[in-house]
Amino acid sequence: KTHPELAPDMQALCWGALSIGGLLAAVTVGSMQAKIGDRQIFGLNAFTGLSIAIPAALGFMQEQREPPHKRNRACDSIKEGFRNPVGKWVFYTAIAVSICSVFLGLLAVLETSHNSDVINGSLTLACAVCVVAPAVWLFLRRVSPVLAKASTFIFLREALQPSTSVLFYWYRRTEENCKKGYPCLDPEFIGLMDAVAYVFLLCGTIVYQKFFSKWTYRGIFILAQVLLVGFNLLDLIWVTRLNVKLGISDKLFLFGEEVFGPILMRLALMPMLILSAKLCPPGVEATLFALNMGLSNFGVSVGRYLGVFCLEMFGGIEGPEFKNLQWFVLLRSLTRFIPVLFVHQLVPKGTPTDDARAISERNGGDCGGSDVRESKESQESSISLEDIGHGDRKKGWRRVDSQESLEIVDDEDE
Repeated sequence: KTHPELAPDMQALCWGALSIGGLLAAVTVGSMQAKIGDRQIFGLNAFTGLSIAIPAALGFMQEQREPPHKRNRACDSIKEGFRNPVGKWVFYTAIAVSICSVFLGLLAVLETSHNSDVINGSLTLACAVCVVAPAVWLFLRRVSPVLAKASTFIFLREALQPSTSVLFYWYRRTEENCKKGYPCLDPEFIGLMDAVAYVFLLCGTIVYQKFFSKWTYRGIFILAQVLLVGFNLLDLIWVTRLNVKLGISDKLFLFGEEVFGPILMRLALMPMLILSAKLCPPGVEATLFALNMGLSNFGVSVGRYLGVFCLEMFGGIEGPEFKNLQWFVLLRSLTRFIPVLFVHQLVPKGTPTDDARAISERNGGDCGGSDVRESKESQESSISLEDIGHGDRKKGWRRVDSQESLEIVDDEDE
């Protein structure tokens, strides 16, 4: 917030670090799995997760320890958050999203009927569109209408795009797949693609910071979705085996949705997180960031339920026949265009380098919601008066500082 022009650089640094770490893991996991096995890799991950404690213990975050009388005040902090006339709406939103998430999780565990996929998919989509999205909008607009629109877009963008892993089961090497003439890609090559994906993520982060950080939010999202549609249509060529007739290798088509889809999703999320951080009210920054990341992840889960529902619509696409797979890929490709329809309604004008004031001016008004304005008005109405003199001279009132306090002044001083 203090240096808004550096926000794209910070996002690029974080995503770049993620890309490098993921690349190292993807390169080494294959050989480690062959040497030590799956169970040992999971055990090793438990210890590598503790590595985050090292920079914290060395004071890299430069945090100050709370005084003894302020420690262990978790309940008091929560109460203070709910008493905050602005920040409480962020807490209400987080609670509503958490309740819906737990409900859908329990539903997936308890619903085991023959039509469970159809039931879960229908209820998940209904909950996303009719409960979560309206709750995010109704609560967060009390903080900022622009923030409410941005958070709603973060959720809907992921939730309305179905995704499944059915293509993985179609192109991997199995005896049935090889007999059917499917791509039949070996595990080593698929593992190599994970490493290539992180390389492209790193390159995409650099390209974003270099060229797209000054683009408008709307331009970035429209470009990302159009590219997603294009890469999904490449998968359509792949599953129809048209590439074989054209003499193009199957391995080249693995660079479609499977590799570039997650990259474009992540890169498109970067500017929206920057926007949310700039519009966040003070005191609830961590909660709002966790809420937006939770909305994004929740949206991905809803998209997976929607993907399974779409598979059932086409009769249950599964091996070894994978009947109607091309129609599912076509539908998935077209749904990637749905978020474009919401861009002008939910994505604000402005660029990632703009501060909150510039975003407000570009969108024709105050970014603060009704509770923000009421809080400001109540502060302005609380004017303290100080009597500074009892002489015979005539006195008047004068406003003296930005906090709206008044003092008595003499006409001679004027």
